[in-house]
Amino acid sequence: MSVVQAVGLGGKTVAAVVNYAIHPEVFGNEIGVLSPDLIGPPRDSVEAGAGGGALFVNSAQGRMVTADKRNLDDPKDRLKGYWHDARTWAECPRIGRLMAAEALRIVKDARVQAEPTMFCDSTLIRFPIESDLMWGVILGSPLKYPHEADRSIRARIHLVNLGDAWVLSIPREAPPNIGFHLKRKMRGKKNMIFGLTNEAF
Repeated sequence: MSVVQAVGLGGKTVAAVVNYAIHPEVFGNEIGVLSPDLIGPPRDSVEAGAGGGALFVNSAQGRMVTADKRNLDDPKDRLKGYWHDARTWAECPRIGRLMAAEALRIVKDARVQAEPTMFCDSTLIRFPIESDLMWGVILGSPLKYPHEADRSIRARIHLVNLGDAWVLSIPREAPPNIGFHLKRKMRGKKNMIFGLTNEAF
């Protein structure tokens, strides 16, 4: 988890951005409920604990499991080690409070960077589409995704440097190994990946 906290001249927190890789899906689609799922409770807890507004931005969460919502008191198949899920609202604040506690711990004793410099840039990157299924989605979608004749798409990525923190936006659910690879190539002291940004499929 990475956290950037903006503090005003009087020392009052203006905002915090929490960057973490997780599929925030306690409820899932089957429950039929519209909610902030497990992201709402940590936002509220960070705002209450640090002040200001809080924003959660997912990282390289591709192939990551969703939140562990197994009800260990209700086994589905003891032989195979399967449990029924606890897809309840109570699981959202339980997991969310753990995330919020970690975010608040990170910023508690963090060094303030006075007047950090800021740099922003972006570029278009070409991505070849190797999956026939994904290519079919691109060609057949009513959203009319722009694509190239050589079976590729272009997506914009951004680099934002704020003091010694670097942020790279990526246009998909990159798996953690790609996220860690990108972070190793970045030259900031605190490197973050913002996943599911521009042209996310």
